[in-house]
Amino acid sequence: MKAISTIPLLIATIFTDGCQVPVVPSRDYTYAVAFKADDNSYKVAYNYSCYYQHTEVVDIEPPMWRYRVIENGPDTLRIMGTLRDGSRFEVLPARFGEGYPYDAPSCSDKTEDLKSVILVLDKSDPYRVEQFDNVRSASASHKIAAIESTLKVNDAGPAAFVGSTHWPPPTVPTKRFYRISVSFYPAALWGSDPAIKEFVRSKKMTWISKGNTYPLTPWTDEDVVFLKTFRDVERDSVNSAGTGVLTFQNGSWGATPLNTSSPIQWVVGGDSGTTWVVYDDSRIEVPLDVALRFVFDTVHNQIIRFHRERVALW
Repeated sequence: MKAISTIPLLIATIFTDGCQVPVVPSRDYTYAVAFKADDNSYKVAYNYSCYYQHTEVVDIEPPMWRYRVIENGPDTLRIMGTLRDGSRFEVLPARFGEGYPYDAPSCSDKTEDLKSVILVLDKSDPYRVEQFDNVRSASASHKIAAIESTLKVNDAGPAAFVGSTHWPPPTVPTKRFYRISVSFYPAALWGSDPAIKEFVRSKKMTWISKGNTYPLTPWTDEDVVFLKTFRDVERDSVNSAGTGVLTFQNGSWGATPLNTSSPIQWVVGGDSGTTWVVYDDSRIEVPLDVALRFVFDTVHNQIIRFHRERVALW
């Protein structure tokens, strides 16, 4: 095995029959995952390479470690397979937080352990996916646990330069799924901001109370201004706001966040139209194209944010 250097090498050139062929440093990787599903053990792996290069031979940007293209998509490292009961699954690294299964292939200079999630397509309902990890491990359909994953650096050495215009086209996932998450912001987190207080007080945001229906209202310029202002609150209260992901039942999302041991649910669609959330015996319409809606809970004196998230699979 060749020694692995953490110091980027300069692009070199070799001469073959009078032609100059650029050569760049490369690294080979294996993303390997072992897990148990319904008392059966599984081991899956995916191999890929990274290259220290520009996107083209002439490029004003500095070179960097890049992956060129992987088999199952340009921006997501994933492993697909089938459980013994016939259910299809995908394994993905989860670097960006709990339940957010997007990750470009890492070009790390060392072997490292990763956190991964497993998404299983419901055999009885092709429109629903359950997402498992080492905490969210059991549902009515499956029990998945002992997820161990590693990104291993296998080898390093020279490789021929290939410009991005000549990278092979990826096979992009074709099915899109979505989920609804919720965040709760009590007045203590925003009550000192006069602009937000006035927006709420003047009912420019929908006020909700128990047992009513709240259809979607069109976004206005004032909504856009409020969103820009509220981003500061979201950033400053990232660790103090109550958050959770919702469960989909009987055609709507229940606004009581899932138990932390229950798998996260994804439902097919999410690019357009609307969906409904049931909260405190009220029905609230949430847009899927704009991706979020804010309402004011008059009973608990808090702003609630419903947010659509998406993932592409298979």
